Amino acid sequence: MDGLFDDKPVQVTQVSSSQDSQLTVQFLKGNKPKKVTGTDLERLVLRFWLGENSPQQSALSHELRIRVSHVNGRDEYRVIHRRPDQTVWSHHCLNPPAEPPPRPTPPVDLRVSFLPGWSIDAKMAFVSADDSVVTMACRKGAIATCLDWKYAPWKQGASASGATAAEAFGACLQAKRAAFCIGSGDPRSFTKNGTPIVVGDREKQAASQNLGDPAFLEALWNPHGATCLNASNRRRKDDADVPAPDCALPQCTSPQSEWFMKASLSTSVLPQ
Repeated sequence: MDGLFDDKPVQVTQVSSSQDSQLTVQFLKGNKPKKVTGTDLERLVLRFWLGENSPQQSALSHELRIRVSHVNGRDEYRVIHRRPDQTVWSHHCLNPPAEPPPRPTPPVDLRVSFLPGWSIDAKMAFVSADDSVVTMACRKGAIATCLDWKYAPWKQGASASGATAAEAFGACLQAKRAAFCIGSGDPRSFTKNGTPIVVGDREKQAASQNLGDPAFLEALWNPHGATCLNASNRRRKDDADVPAPDCALPQCTSPQSEWFMKASLSTSVLPQ
């Protein structure tokens, strides 16, 4: 990593984030500990390796820089990266299209959030506690969305359904992605960005008049995917670009009072 005040490399000792996603980088410079946060983060270049964590594997090395803006009393971050042999930096949360879009597209939210102390499996979205990890997530993705929905894994205590905060967070990741078949080993997402749904738990039943109506219930969820599915209420069921899940899931036929006995969350579609 390039130094804070010069170009000499330093050793990063810790990357940490507070629960409100404020980032801090600690490193040694001349055997003296240094701590950087806020807009000073922009003066750092972090180098990391993909795959085996070895500097000898230069083909896998990348450089990362953080862009900071101060909005409404807190820092917001955007991340850019490149290979050391490249001159152009790419935004972490922007996938360049294979070809120019046929029509103007809305601006992409390039902000990232940081999740301290939790590791998220990149394929299956399983959640595990790990104090040595800070997970970085694009604001448009499931991780940041579930934090916005107040399903933070560090929330104290259990819900009325008995689910811990980490279990509710894990269930939210699957529900947001419509990953109905995770329990069968299928990590596919059966939805599209921008699809409206209503997400609820036992505590939120009173928050929406439609949340407790079985006529709109799509699925019940735990950290391993959907526990049941009402196919007639599946989001995007009429979208030819979104296939129907082909795993065997029972219909959600249990009484409303039993919805959260074996699940942490529910998803419902909006009334037409």
